[in-house]
Amino acid sequence: MASEDDEEFAYSEGELDDEEESDVDWEDVGTLQDVCDTATSQPEPSNSPQQAQETSIIDGNPTENLQQIDWEQVNRSLAEQDAVSVACKRRRPAIRLTKDEKLREKALHQAHLLVLLGTRIKWTQLSRSPLLRGLLLSLTATSDVDFFAEMTHQPLAYSLELLVRWFNREFRLSEEAGEAIEKELITESSLINAFFNREGRDYELSVLFAALCGALQLRYRLTYALDPLLVQKGKAFESSFKQRPTKRRRTQKVADKLLKRRASTESKEDGEESTDPVLRVFWQWCEVLDEKKKEWIHVDAVRRLVNRPQEVEPLRGKVARFSYVVSIQDDGLIVDVTPRYTGQWSKSLELRLAHSWLKQVIERFNEDSTDQRVGATSTLQEPEDEEKALAQEMQKLETLKLAEGMPSSLEGFKKHHLYVLERHLHQSECLHPRKVVGLFNGQPVFLRAHVQPLQSAFKWRRLGRIVKESERQKPAKWKSRGDDAGGSDHSDNDNAERPGDSSLALFGLWQTTGFESPSLVDGCVPKNQYGNIEIWSPAHIPEGAIHLRLPRIDTIAEALGIDFAPAVVGFETRNGRTMPKVSGIVVARAHEATLLDAHAERQQQTIEKAIAHNQKLVLKRWTKLTKRLLLRQRLENDYGTV
Repeated sequence: MASEDDEEFAYSEGELDDEEESDVDWEDVGTLQDVCDTATSQPEPSNSPQQAQETSIIDGNPTENLQQIDWEQVNRSLAEQDAVSVACKRRRPAIRLTKDEKLREKALHQAHLLVLLGTRIKWTQLSRSPLLRGLLLSLTATSDVDFFAEMTHQPLAYSLELLVRWFNREFRLSEEAGEAIEKELITESSLINAFFNREGRDYELSVLFAALCGALQLRYRLTYALDPLLVQKGKAFESSFKQRPTKRRRTQKVADKLLKRRASTESKEDGEESTDPVLRVFWQWCEVLDEKKKEWIHVDAVRRLVNRPQEVEPLRGKVARFSYVVSIQDDGLIVDVTPRYTGQWSKSLELRLAHSWLKQVIERFNEDSTDQRVGATSTLQEPEDEEKALAQEMQKLETLKLAEGMPSSLEGFKKHHLYVLERHLHQSECLHPRKVVGLFNGQPVFLRAHVQPLQSAFKWRRLGRIVKESERQKPAKWKSRGDDAGGSDHSDNDNAERPGDSSLALFGLWQTTGFESPSLVDGCVPKNQYGNIEIWSPAHIPEGAIHLRLPRIDTIAEALGIDFAPAVVGFETRNGRTMPKVSGIVVARAHEATLLDAHAERQQQTIEKAIAHNQKLVLKRWTKLTKRLLLRQRLENDYGTV
């Protein structure tokens, strides 16, 4: 017979669902039991035989007598345990990445995202296989439902539900979906095998259903949830391929549930990413266009969801929010539809390290495939109608971004795309207008759209704007200079300073006006008190003047007696001092041709001089070499070979 230690405990279904039991910290209970045993095993010394006899009786009794426990010692032990646990659970300092590490992290994130996107584009192209569509269309003949008639007379969402129900009766999900992910990718042959076997992995069934929609003359998209790497310091691709979903025994499920919190805490302390099996699944589904309503209907044939986009993300759990969700049409058009499937756009936005970069990639890809899309859509939809429908869809997606409610925590306001607290503003930001839209713990909440960047008067002038005279004494904010004493803000007297303080005045866009460049006076270029002119942008060039950036053009203009002004295009630090950076000159446009001709002539003369000088050097070197050879020959003739 097996011993009691080797026996597995049998748990009922009620025990598995007991929330109170799952919340018990069994490690602390064991510690408390050890403390109690220690206190009981060390009783006070007995002074009489009677007390010694009572102690022996108590020790022999399996039921402990609580009166014999030294509760002061128990309290001291528990206090020590609490101090140790608090010290062990103290939060580790945040990992600060260097600039190079941040660039590497972003590059890995973008590269992985691009690889995922390219793979999904190929999968979408497989759904256009004529052979695959023909096989699936022939299979619909065995159904009792005429799908063509249903889609004509019934709402499309209802017809799609019938189609999904029939599809799940014909095809079943492979039980080895999680174990076969690394063996092979989707190919046309694997899809055909899945068709004849009437069984396939989740991503294979999604492509089969998309091909079925194409066979039924429906405009469809394949929608993919892309989860690129969020690289941590010292960990690259290893963090995303740690575990695969495996089969566990029933007793292991009980232990996992009881130790769920402690395991989660340990994994966070070790800096490891979540290895939830849900992240290892390919989350993809279809979208079908309703021609009457001009809307895309969400259809997930694997999970049997129709027109319920907000129910997809909760299936992944809170720790696995969608970061990128893209739809690839049958004609190759790519659309970012993340706001449609995410419950909180602000949470997804925190995971999108390549938000603006992906937008540029999608736009570039759509532009390159315009001709192919026009040829593909000519039979089903006019290009003008498709562009109009796409514009309406993008407007609806933007509306979904703005429909998110106010955060319920202080941390949620820091990077929220709609709301902001004044305490989270940067030193060079302010609110204008100060319109309160709500309260959070007594603090006013503002719209992030009202957050305005602030610049000094000098930097505004560099951007082509100047501060209004009426606003110079009313800056939006004062900024402490701190350690920025050698910055460009101090290279101009245009900046306002607080009397008796070195704080710098910052102004907003509403306090500035467009810069009007000074005009020429009798063909002369206007200059500042330093004898030059500041050219921060083309708008700073005076009307009727031109900026010439040619080498030694200033000497030519000076030799010809043409009025000019050195162009200051920036400032640089040399030996701790801020020095102007001069590039070219500014002259009247009437002298442009004269200066260009003179510069070309000067360049030609310089080239000819360089050629003549080079020829002299060559002749001199050959002469020297020849003389040495003659001298060597004469020495050999007179004295012999050395």
